[in-house]
Amino acid sequence: MTSFRVHPAVISAALFTGLAATATIGAWGLLTNLISPPTGLFDRMLSNTSAVICVAIAAALLGLLTARRWLQISAGAVIVGFALHSLLVHSSLNRVLFMPWLANYEAVLYTPMVALFMLLGTMLMLNPRGIVQRLWVRTLALVVIIASSIILVAHFDSRGFMIFGPHPDITGVAGILLLLIGIAFLLASHRQAPPIRMPNRTASSLGGLAVFITCSTWFYMGQGHLQLIQTAADNGLQRVAKARIQMALVNVQLLERMVERWRVADDRLAIDMQQSDVQAYMRDIPHILSISLLDAQAQPLWRFDRDDSFALAAEVLRDAEVQQWLAQQPQQTQYLIPPLRFAKRDLPAVALLLVPVNRISSQPGYLLTTLNLNRMMNPDTRVSDDEIKIYTQLGSGFVRSFDEGKPSHGNEVVLASTLLEIPHGPNLTLTATLHSFADLNRAAGMRSVIVALGLLFSMAFLLMFQQNRLMREQQLSLGLSEQRYRSLFDNNPDPAFSLDTNGCLSQVNDAFCKLLQLPRERLLGMHYRKLIPSSQHPSVAALFEQVLAGHSQRYEVTAIAAHGQEIDLDLTNLPIKINEQILGTFGVAKDITQTKKDAEQRLLLSRGIDSGVNGIVIADANVIGFPVVYVNKVFQQITGYSYHEIVGKSCALLQGPQTDPVAVTEIAQALREKRDFRTQILNYRKDGSSFWNELYLSPVRDDQGDVTHFLGVQHDVTEQVADKEQLAYQASHDALTGLANRFSLEQHLQRLVQRQQQGHAPGTLAVLFIDLDGFKPVNDSLGLKVGDTILQQAAERLQQLIQAPHFISRFSGDEFVAVISEIEDTSTVTSLVQQLMDVIDEPYHVEGHNIYISASIGVTYYTRKIKQPLELIQQADIAMSQAKLQGRNHFQIYQAANNDNYQANVILRSEFQQAIDDDALQLHYQPIIDLHSGRVVTVEALMRWITPDGRFISPGEFIPLAESTGQIIPAGRWALRKACTDVHEMQQFGAIRVAVNLSALQFHRADFFDQVQQILEETGTPADLLELELTESILMENSNHTIEVLQRFKEVGIRVAIDDFGTGFSGLSYLKKLPVSKLKIDRIFVQDIDQSASDQAITAGVINMATQVDMEVIAEGVETLAQITMLKQLGCGYIQGFYYAKPMPLEELKVYLAQHA
Repeated sequence: MTSFRVHPAVISAALFTGLAATATIGAWGLLTNLISPPTGLFDRMLSNTSAVICVAIAAALLGLLTARRWLQISAGAVIVGFALHSLLVHSSLNRVLFMPWLANYEAVLYTPMVALFMLLGTMLMLNPRGIVQRLWVRTLALVVIIASSIILVAHFDSRGFMIFGPHPDITGVAGILLLLIGIAFLLASHRQAPPIRMPNRTASSLGGLAVFITCSTWFYMGQGHLQLIQTAADNGLQRVAKARIQMALVNVQLLERMVERWRVADDRLAIDMQQSDVQAYMRDIPHILSISLLDAQAQPLWRFDRDDSFALAAEVLRDAEVQQWLAQQPQQTQYLIPPLRFAKRDLPAVALLLVPVNRISSQPGYLLTTLNLNRMMNPDTRVSDDEIKIYTQLGSGFVRSFDEGKPSHGNEVVLASTLLEIPHGPNLTLTATLHSFADLNRAAGMRSVIVALGLLFSMAFLLMFQQNRLMREQQLSLGLSEQRYRSLFDNNPDPAFSLDTNGCLSQVNDAFCKLLQLPRERLLGMHYRKLIPSSQHPSVAALFEQVLAGHSQRYEVTAIAAHGQEIDLDLTNLPIKINEQILGTFGVAKDITQTKKDAEQRLLLSRGIDSGVNGIVIADANVIGFPVVYVNKVFQQITGYSYHEIVGKSCALLQGPQTDPVAVTEIAQALREKRDFRTQILNYRKDGSSFWNELYLSPVRDDQGDVTHFLGVQHDVTEQVADKEQLAYQASHDALTGLANRFSLEQHLQRLVQRQQQGHAPGTLAVLFIDLDGFKPVNDSLGLKVGDTILQQAAERLQQLIQAPHFISRFSGDEFVAVISEIEDTSTVTSLVQQLMDVIDEPYHVEGHNIYISASIGVTYYTRKIKQPLELIQQADIAMSQAKLQGRNHFQIYQAANNDNYQANVILRSEFQQAIDDDALQLHYQPIIDLHSGRVVTVEALMRWITPDGRFISPGEFIPLAESTGQIIPAGRWALRKACTDVHEMQQFGAIRVAVNLSALQFHRADFFDQVQQILEETGTPADLLELELTESILMENSNHTIEVLQRFKEVGIRVAIDDFGTGFSGLSYLKKLPVSKLKIDRIFVQDIDQSASDQAITAGVINMATQVDMEVIAEGVETLAQITMLKQLGCGYIQGFYYAKPMPLEELKVYLAQHA
């Protein structure tokens, strides 16, 4: 189905023709009416109202053609206004609406034209190109076309135009112009209609001149014709009036002569003469109906009637009006036209002529003649045109026509009127009307045809001119298009080409040649298949056929350059269509090789971003609210919002009731200032759950340095925050009991002491140091689990008694510290301490056991001498130690004198740590002698400490201190490394081993075995040169762990000896389980062995037992020969003591070994 097509100039030409025609006709109408004001409808071609409407139509069309909507609407409103005025006046609604003054203005539009002009005015106010108004324009245009067609068809009847106007000239041309305008608006309202524009100046000037000449000629001819009819009517009416006056006068003269002749005649001859004259007159004058002779009383003496008029004459004489007239006995000749009979059109109109006479007897009388007024007044065709009809009016109200051959109709138009003065009778008014419109309609039709042909000629001229101009423009445009095409094709930076229908190259530009690195001459005529891989031939061929079928295609293809290089192209193929025939294809290619590589990199980057652990969000920095433009998958997983749910919205939707407003404000400020920002904020997921978001914001700048976007990197740190909070809790609380730990204690005590020093705290404060008595044996014997439970229950009991504002904490192990603040009376502290001791002393129910533990409590009070908060803890610790010395389950208030020993220990501990750090400790070696051979087989490494000021600190003083502070660990590690290093220098004197003492803290460390192995490896010391000495208490603390460690030592060749055997009150059965190679008898059993039988018995028992389990025995503290003699008798194999040698430095040992080798 073909689409609707309209030549671009048709609508404009039709509208302009209508504009010029209506403007010309309206202007001529106003001008002629102004120069010669009309007195009747036939004195003018059109009324002032019609002329103004014509001008308004022209103005509306001008507004449409020049896109002046205000002019178009205003002119249309004028048309509607004038039509509405005629409607109100014709229907008398102006009086109903209290606007009688409207009748003072001309209202000549016929009712059908009123309706038509209202529709026309409405249509002219609308825009035919408007989307909404188009349908209304189309509807109104169809109505105007139908109505104008009806007007034109009506002119085929001679009186059909009378429905629409006073004469056919104006209605015919109106129909033509309205038809033209309606068709133009109908075409203009079509969706595919071309734009409406004014013809160019030359075309509009020449076309307008042609229309002006055509319409002016029509106006002149029509006006002349109307004036001719008007003149003919005036002249004809005058002739008729003159003839009727003449006839009336002749009637009087004839009758008066006849009466005169009767008067002078012989009386004998009077009767015969009268009859003869009457008969002659009635024969010669056809309009005489009867002649009567009346006496003085108007009584008929005789009467002569026409054969067909006897009854009428008699009826007239009996008429009351006639009798009344005769009764007046007029003395002069008179005419009488009975008014009532004249007014009744169904009765024959008559006139009576009364002539006074003197009868022969000399008595007065009258000659009464009855005249047929129809015949008397009927116009003679010789003096009146056939198209003219004359009416006679008697007086001011009685009108009738005596033109019997021209039936009256309601559409007659009054042309002229004149006064008819009948001699001796009443005055009559003669009026001429246009009765027949046939000649006028035919002439007007011919003139309308001339107008239509002239308008068509003008339109044709406009179209031809426009067409010629359009052709010139098209030729120019075609040339320019060709140049543009060549310029676009040749200078296009993208490769461009064209293919014929066979698929061969017919045109290529320089960019195409450069892309393929082939000359133009070689490319032209080449089939496209030679430029693409064979694998793509089928798909490209199918696409090529689609393009030849008229369907544009866009696809990716691989091209092969001159050297076999493959190039990825984004190819657009378009059909070359000329005169609806496809002659080939046109193609534009884009090299997307790098683009695809970039896309792969972007895809890799996108995947990398999505594979990361951080959420990525990008927001637009130039839009209010910073809407999101991109989020990665991690962001979606963290927040629960999908890509489409978050894009376009602000990240503010992640905020919730618990979001820190300060953080929100800081983020907003950073966005406004367009700077980097890092924060941690509580956000909310789509499901309402919260998460901690570690957010980093960074502005993204363009090449000009302007911020275009913001990049947000977020990381869900909910677990980390929870861990941090947990760590913070753990950092300030004890994990086992839930009480505050030592760190929190010190912080709390710092604040309280500061307030005390500033004088801001009420009362004073006390520190309670609480130590559980006997906890360690319970923990060791019943296990850690039982010990932990006891500590937890003890903490609960303490917490129940010590509540805010007081403070309770676990200090370490089985020690607790409480801070009692706002003390007004120290007795409250004493009472509280007693309660604490009582509650701790209550039994602990653990795993079916009732365990009893007491507490020792030290108490100290704040004084002005306190400078550091830790001094209070130290004082309470000293007081607690004093309480333990009183037998435990006691409390002691701190006394300043007890602080001296404590301070000495603190100083000694600090100096010992400094000695460890400065490597200022020493090792002395004491030889162990084989009693049978006298050789040195082993040396025991003994730690010695000499301070920088030369003081010798006894091992019995600093070793226990180091064990209590944990300093024995680094000191023991140093001693082991030093002994392993020195033993190498002893090997020159024989296979001598070195024995190193171990503390319990060292041995029970989980990595102790590994440390020993590492030291041996680092010093290059064989394992069989090392011997470790352990006390009985160490071996009994954790038998399973101990056996495992000792077994590992034995496996690698390290010997283990039990030091100070016999002082640990342990059973001997455990010796069978332990991989121990030596026993060292404590010096308390050796010092009196030569004198004490019990010491001899114990020593002999140990030696025998050791022999049974294949262990060697060493006697410590041997100082006399008697002791040696006794030990040898008892079977002891090895001796160590001052008798042979004291402990000595390495250099002295080497001298000793050299002497006793």
